[in-house]
Amino acid sequence: MEGFPRVCFIKNTVTNPNIVNGDYTYYDDPDDSEDFERNVLYHFPFMGDREVIAELEAIAW
Repeated sequence: MEGFPRVCFIKNTVTNPNIVNGDYTYYDDPDDSEDFERNVLYHFPFMGDREVIAELEAIAW
């Protein structure tokens, strides 16, 4: 987000098709706000797992 370098809308950065998130879900991370996927630790696509995040949800680390 312009003016807020540690915040981003994760819809713009997530590439894993098994991580589903809303258009306005945002993520706050002082280290790297554009790498949300590194925090999805227990996600097993071979078992059919999906990470579903609400349409408007704030995620902060």
